[in-house]
Amino acid sequence: MVSDRVKLSQFRLSASIASSLIFPFQLRAGIRLHSLIRAPEPSSLAAQDSVQSHTRSHRPGSRRTKPAKTHYTTSFIKSHTQQGSNQAEVKRDGGEIVFRKLFSMLREPEVFFDNTRREGYREPFIFLLQVSAVIAFFTPIVNYLGWPSTDLTSTYQAQIIAWRITSEQLLPRLGLWAYVVEAFIIMGLAVIVGMFLAGFLHLIFRVLGGQGPILNAWKATCYGVGPCVLLGWIPYWSLFVGAWSFVLQLYFGPKVLYHMREGRALIVLVFFFGATLLEFAIRGTTVGS
Repeated sequence: MVSDRVKLSQFRLSASIASSLIFPFQLRAGIRLHSLIRAPEPSSLAAQDSVQSHTRSHRPGSRRTKPAKTHYTTSFIKSHTQQGSNQAEVKRDGGEIVFRKLFSMLREPEVFFDNTRREGYREPFIFLLQVSAVIAFFTPIVNYLGWPSTDLTSTYQAQIIAWRITSEQLLPRLGLWAYVVEAFIIMGLAVIVGMFLAGFLHLIFRVLGGQGPILNAWKATCYGVGPCVLLGWIPYWSLFVGAWSFVLQLYFGPKVLYHMREGRALIVLVFFFGATLLEFAIRGTTVGS
């Protein structure tokens, strides 16, 4: 009997201890469950916040809160990303632009020159350098293979002058390296001759009644060399592409850019053709003696 009472008292003691240990956890669980039951849904909170902010902004005497400036940052990043992609596309398609312009000027020269009115000095100059670079690369190779640059094998006067310097002065001193130097001479002379020709043509076009700045003569000179890139270093074929280059520089260029009459533009073209053929017939060359 005594032992049963002892066991019962021990059981009650252990149960009370266990309940005291479990009670804090029961209390925390009850509080969390109560908060979950009473908490509103996220969508209702967002709607309530928007209604409250709208009410505050339209309340008389209240100040409107400034919107966040994140859209400025986003637009800035988008604009610069698009600009970078456009620059990469231009660099990637830089070689194609030359051939597009060349195809356009050969197919519709008047439309081509009319589309260049808004251009400055930079675009024609880049075109001149690109065409001259191709000619300067292949001309020394042709000279090395045994075809000297003469009026029958060249479209640039720079080719003829550069070959004279190379054959008379550079080859005895530099050997094969003279052909490398010849390429740079062609590039430099192409720019110098182009600048001189643009100034000379501008004076002639203005005397014959043309209207416009010297920039127009610069465009006609630089873009007029376009056909020379079509194998303008091959003997006898160079005569054909050189003649077409004359037509672009002396007829279509001034007719469109200087608003010259067609008859006067033809006079300029015939005069230069005749002077070139006469000089070649008398002296055997169009570049000095």
